Order: sequence, then C-alpha cells, then structure tokens
Amino acid sequence: MKKIHKINTYLLEHYPLIWNTRLLWMILINFLSHLLFFGMGFFAISDMSDLKLRYSLSDYYSDTSIIYYNYLISILTLLIWLVFYLRNNAFKNFYTLSRIALFKQFCILILVLFISVTQYLSFSQGIALKVRNTFDWQEVDRDIKSFNRTSIFLAQSDLDYEIDKKRYPKPFPLKVAHENINDPVVKIDTTRAFFTYNGFRYQFYKVDHEFLKKFREEHLYGYSGGFRDRIVKDVSAFKEHITPTLLNYSKELFGNGQDSLDYSRQLESHQTVLSESDPYKIEEELKEMIHLLDKYQVDHNVTVQKWLPLVNNPPLYRLKTLIHTTNPEKKPIYNNRYSSVLDIKEQYDTFGTSIPYSKDLYCDFGRLDHFFGNVYYAYHPRSILEFVSFVLGFVFFFGLLLFVFKTTSLKSLLLSIVSTIVLIVIVVMLMNYINHAIDYASNINSNMEYNTIIVISLLVMLASYGSFVFKWKKIIATILSSLALYAAPLFMLFASLRYSNMLKDIHGDEYREGFVGWFQENGFWLVMSFWILAIFFYCILIKELKARPED
Repeated sequence: MKKIHKINTYLLEHYPLIWNTRLLWMILINFLSHLLFFGMGFFAISDMSDLKLRYSLSDYYSDTSIIYYNYLISILTLLIWLVFYLRNNAFKNFYTLSRIALFKQFCILILVLFISVTQYLSFSQGIALKVRNTFDWQEVDRDIKSFNRTSIFLAQSDLDYEIDKKRYPKPFPLKVAHENINDPVVKIDTTRAFFTYNGFRYQFYKVDHEFLKKFREEHLYGYSGGFRDRIVKDVSAFKEHITPTLLNYSKELFGNGQDSLDYSRQLESHQTVLSESDPYKIEEELKEMIHLLDKYQVDHNVTVQKWLPLVNNPPLYRLKTLIHTTNPEKKPIYNNRYSSVLDIKEQYDTFGTSIPYSKDLYCDFGRLDHFFGNVYYAYHPRSILEFVSFVLGFVFFFGLLLFVFKTTSLKSLLLSIVSTIVLIVIVVMLMNYINHAIDYASNINSNMEYNTIIVISLLVMLASYGSFVFKWKKIIATILSSLALYAAPLFMLFASLRYSNMLKDIHGDEYREGFVGWFQENGFWLVMSFWILAIFFYCILIKELKARPED
C-alpha cells in the first residue's frame, strides 16, 4: 500500500491528469484482464473434437459463460474506477488548466472505457494462436482439396447428380426447362433445339443478359414472359445424363480457403478419372477418401469392397445406391420433431424414388465443416473493424455523457437528456407529417427524412455556438452545447448519406465511383473524426462558459 501511495503522490505532483483519471492503474488492471482472457482463449480448445463444437471461433466466447465473466469484470472494474474518477474535479474547482487539458481528459476517458470492454479481442487472439500451434493450415488445405476431389464418389443425395448441376464440358453449365409430354405446360420453346427423354421434353439454355439489359433500357417496366431471353443450346448428345450420374457432379464439399482455380482443378480431376474408366484409379480415390475420414474422425463404415461396386458403373456412371448421411441404426423415426431435413429426405427417397439408400453404409460428417472453417479463420482472421466500430460508437456515446457531467452539472445533464427526448419527438412528428404530405401530393420517393435531420442538427449546432457568442444564460448555453455534441455526428452522417443519394440520382449505375464508394469504406471514420472535432471545440468553449459569472 505504501508503494501505491508513493506512486499516486508522484503522479499527483508531476502528472495530475493521469492521477485524476487513474490511467496508470486502469492500464495495469486491464492488462491483467486482457491477459486472463487471452489465456481463456488459448485453453478454450485442445483438440479436433473441440473445434467441431462451434460454428466459428467467436462462438467459443459468445456462446459460453466467458462472455458473462467479461461483463462482470468490466462492470466491476468501471464502477470502482468511476468512484475514484468522480471524486476530484479540477475543472469545477477552478484549477488552472491548459487550453487542451479537457480534451486530453476526454481522450484518456475514451481509452480507459475502450480497453475495459474489449477483452474479446484478447480472447480471439488467444484461441487463434492455439489453433495455429495445433493445426497446420497447409496440411488442412491439402486435405480439403482431396475431400472435394474424392467426394464425387460419396453419393449421399441424388440432387447433387442431376443434370442441372453439370459444369463440364462446354456449353455447360446450363439452365434446363422441362415439361411432361402428356400434360404439357408451356415451359420450352419448341421452335428451337430440344429433345425428348422418358416422356419429358428438355431444353437447355443460358440467359441472354445483353437482351434483358437492352430491353430494360427501351421499356420502362422490363421484360417478362416469352423465350426471347434464352440462348438455347443443343445438348441432345447428353440426353442420357438426365438420370442422376457421376458425370453431372460438381459440388464443392468444403469451400474454406478454396478459390475458383481450385474448383476448376477439382472438375478437371472428376472429368479425367471418369473418362479414363480405370477401376484402379477409382479405387485409389476411395482409399484416399477413407483415409481422410479416419484422419478427421468422421463416423462412417464405408469400405472399398462395399463402396466400389456402387460407383464403378462406366461409361455413364449412373447412381444405383446412395450412402446414408447418418448411421441407419441411430436414425430417428420419421415423425420425430428432431429429425433433420436430410433424415426426412433419406426416408422419402428410400421409399419414393428409384435410387434407394444402402441398407447399412453411411458416412456422417457431423460438424467437420466447423473444424475446417475454424482452422481457416485462425490463419485468415475476419476483419475486426465492425467490432471496433461498434465498441467505439458505444464508448463515445456513454463516455461523452460522463464527460458532460464532469464538465457541467447533474442538473444540466438531466435537462439535456429531457431536451433530447423532446427534440426526438419533434423530429419524429415532423418526419411523419412530411411523409404523409408527400404521399398525399405525389407517389415519388423523397429524401425529406434526411433533410429534416440535417436541418435540425445543424440548427442545434448553430444555436449552441450562438449561445456562446451572444452570451445567453449559462444553463441554456450548457444544454445547447450538450445537444450539439450528439447532433454533430448525426449531421455529418445524414449529410453524407444525402449527398450519396444525390450522386446516385445524377450518375445512375456509375454512382459507386468517387465519394459514394469512398464513404462506404471510410464513412464511419469520417463521422467519428467530425465528432472528435466537435468535442475539441466543446472543450475550448466550455472553459470560457465556466469562467463567466453566474446569471
């Protein structure tokens, strides 16, 4: 305790602002707090099964009791800090302060609040470090590619093998329209290429986007009906691919970290293996898949001996039997409300289609996609900008309330809050009236809501500045200055949005270039910068107001 007292005495004599805000102790306490949450993150997972439990790494924080520990520690820390911070007030007691002393105090206030509520960042760094130390992304990435390559033979849903999923060779991929010959509904253009198969007419095509664009430019209400937007392709050579076949498969089983080049290589591998019709190569692919299933602890009972006859059906490789997605012995009954969609579909397909499910073979991936996603994002973390932006907005809002109380009085703060509520009610009433008037007069879209907020926030800021210049009553000037602090970011935000809408109206489809595109990327920081500038001027003007004699 003597050591703490000695440090506090030194800070009071040499750095009174740091002493008053308890900055040193808050940094030390929050350093230990962040270190604790870093450790919690590091020890949140230990093996592969742990990484399969949650959809994302952030869920290990938000879906567990750790988030409540964070709330408890943050609230307790800030409450104790507030007791000491509000105990002394050099500004209200007319101590000599530098011109920017209040602004420095506000910056320290924001820093203290920010580091006291962002333990999640340390937790996320801890768990990401543990994942990177436990699993090698290059190895996992190679295995994902192998899974995607060999998954063509793991036939678990006939929908993945229908011809509308076909991606090779050219001109595929194509859209398909079909109609029953005995009960025709106009779905195809019989004046262009089509073929008949098993009592149905089929027509394959691509959408003519150039035609649609030209039509929309020439016609106000756009294109609908007819077949003029189709570029029909003659694919009668592939008519036997209508029945589900391996030749149609193009699904990417796991997409984490995979790009278009990886997908192209996957399809090339599928095409090569099937075109060569070499049972030995197919057998090797099955062995590779089984090796991966065992490596990643996937629940299955597939073997090469039972599996190979199901898929080695050259040259068309039509599906004969599907493999269950769950263990048939553990499958819930059909009317169980906990049955998954896949379970219900399997039971329907078993009795309702020509492609039955195997009596015993199954492969249950469970939550393997969670594992791959968590490893990928440990090495390639998502941007924390959204989280930081939210926390900064939260910290500025409540920190500014505390700062206003620190520089004015409880009476002024309460009157400012009441004035804000009244102002909000007036704005809402004005907007409702304007919307009603516009709807009554015409049916056009309007930016009057933006204009209303812009005008009112601007008037509040001008009135606040005028109260200083023309020396209005202290209480009125104080209330207006408090309102202006919150009106400033609203003015910049809605003024920017209004300007963006104007550019959209002027430039049409090219509006994203220039200011609009820049604002979408940097708008938050523009608003925050304007807000900080307003706070800086408030800190200067509030000193002058405090120096005036009482009314």
